[in-house]
Amino acid sequence: MRELLILAIHLLVTFAKLLPLGGVRALAAESLLLKYQLLISNRSRQRAPNLTTLDRLVLGSCTLFLSLGGIWTCGALIRPATLFKFHKALVDRSYRLLFSAGVSVCRMLNHAVASQPLPNYLSTDHDPLFRFHRWLANLRVLDIQEVKSVLYVPVSHPFVERLLGTIRREVLDQMFFWNALDLTRKLELFRCYYNEQRVHRSLGGTMPAQRAGASAPAPANLDHYGWRPYCHGLFQIPVAA
Repeated sequence: MRELLILAIHLLVTFAKLLPLGGVRALAAESLLLKYQLLISNRSRQRAPNLTTLDRLVLGSCTLFLSLGGIWTCGALIRPATLFKFHKALVDRSYRLLFSAGVSVCRMLNHAVASQPLPNYLSTDHDPLFRFHRWLANLRVLDIQEVKSVLYVPVSHPFVERLLGTIRREVLDQMFFWNALDLTRKLELFRCYYNEQRVHRSLGGTMPAQRAGASAPAPANLDHYGWRPYCHGLFQIPVAA
């Protein structure tokens, strides 16, 4: 049965490639696609119905007969959350491929300590990355002692866990990035916003940059103020007009 299904799918794809785009077949496929989406959305009147394998097969098959513009006009079931989940899956896959050799994590450590004195200790978790032979050799050469965190105890890394959680909640879960360079630029924008523009309750309503000696920003008059966007419009803060 499985072989027959695969054969039918290949036959359908072959016909879709041979037939020209547009015309009657595009109109019929668009009509079928919209009607099938309506059936899915009305299924038990759920706000976000789950797609079955058959649903994905039918929807995907119909798109073979549509032009790119037709696919955009019929994509009614795609939600932002779906795109972010798909993006997260790609990021996780890219992460595994990027660090499969472990060379990049050594490069990042060398870049991080290049402009400051070497630390005596370095705290790491139990990720397989930190068992890579080049990583261990790098620590021996730099004379850095590795201290392992406690398994399944986030409080053993309280500051790092808080920082990573903040970055994930406020940036990575809210904004797409396409490659390492794009991610670096967006994280740098968030770093500037977090340290130089955003006030912190734990610092008495001031910013980390002020604690480091920077001057305080001009207070905004509640009767005359404007909004300044940061991180490509992800955040906005009031400023003096």
